[in-house]
Amino acid sequence: MNEQPMQPMPDYGAQSRKLHRRLVPANIVILILSVVALVTLLCGSMVSVRIHITGDFVSQMMETVMEEEQSSGENGNTGDESAAGMPATQEETNADGSGDASGAGSENEQMKEMLQYVFRNVDYTLKLEVNPVQMFRAGMGDNEAVRAYITEVIGGALSSLEELIMQVMPDFLSVAVATTVENLGVEELENVDTQQIKQVVTLLSENKTEEAKTQFPALAQQFASEQLGVELTPDQLSQASEFFNEMVDSGTQDGEFSFYGVIDAMAGGSGEGSGEDSAGSSENPLDAIFSFADELDDETLSTMKTVFIAVSAAGVGLAALCWAFLALFSFIHIFTKNKKVGMWYVKLFGFLPCLLFFVVPTVALLVLPGMMGGDASSAFSMISALGPSFFGTVAVSGICYLLLWLVSIFWCFPIKRKIRKLKKLGA
Repeated sequence: MNEQPMQPMPDYGAQSRKLHRRLVPANIVILILSVVALVTLLCGSMVSVRIHITGDFVSQMMETVMEEEQSSGENGNTGDESAAGMPATQEETNADGSGDASGAGSENEQMKEMLQYVFRNVDYTLKLEVNPVQMFRAGMGDNEAVRAYITEVIGGALSSLEELIMQVMPDFLSVAVATTVENLGVEELENVDTQQIKQVVTLLSENKTEEAKTQFPALAQQFASEQLGVELTPDQLSQASEFFNEMVDSGTQDGEFSFYGVIDAMAGGSGEGSGEDSAGSSENPLDAIFSFADELDDETLSTMKTVFIAVSAAGVGLAALCWAFLALFSFIHIFTKNKKVGMWYVKLFGFLPCLLFFVVPTVALLVLPGMMGGDASSAFSMISALGPSFFGTVAVSGICYLLLWLVSIFWCFPIKRKIRKLKKLGA
């Protein structure tokens, strides 16, 4: 009786080693994702709040402010100056120097028209960024370190605001020149070239204030002649120059000119040239923001120290540590016999920074205004109306997290399942 030849036993070990080798490219991809997530978490901005400023945005915000003023019964200032401190024309004053009968409504309309013109070509993004490593260092320091860090963060927003104001200043000054001429308004400025005005703005940006004051009268006359088709009278030129000089003085403190200082003084701040009368004027809300750190007491600073440590260490540090371990293990397993890499810890904590600093703030601004009432609802609605977007590099780590899940589900998991099956068969 012929015996059947024995079938060779499958070499499960060789098949398993082949499958393990197929995990090497996946481990390289995991290593790259881990390094990118780790670097962006530690070296980038934890939170990056961005507000996109355009002409339409400013127009909508102005309409909102005007509606709120009308509903609360508040009136604008009257007197010899028109909207935003512009020099008043003969039409805006009566013989006795008092404001005309149109009152605050007319001023608001002038302000709206002026802002629409000044910001018509603006396309700028205001940014406020927070770095987790710097936040952790501030939290580990004393109260003054916390105060200094808050001042630094707010200073970044101030620098961004300075660039925006510089961008619109040529159009703002062209309005100042045009309003010295009777029957000449913003509508006549739509197609003008402000190149002459830009020259003095450049001098101001270089802190050459005296040179700017000297050149402004000739440049203003040239602008009026070439762009407006009028010759300014000595009184009109004097009026425009006086406005410009006062504006420069109001934006100068300790010998340093800033464009923000101009807006600060006009809104009731404490520019050097704003004079004693500004002390009794209404508080500038921007001042309240930028002086926020200086007004914090020791108890509040101590609390913020704890918050800084908790947010930076628990919110970002934990996730960064998990990504660091994954980067290390994925690199090691490229060269070891066992190519499988565990990723459960990153899957558990890796999305935390993106959730806390990107998803939650974005959703909160969409949901909370409708859920809350009273002043809280108004506050959230106003913040939401600014159109802030929360990005930061935590969003990059969030993208890496999602890609890691895709690699795990569609690449690593099928191979690992086959390896486990072969291991059972070979047992």
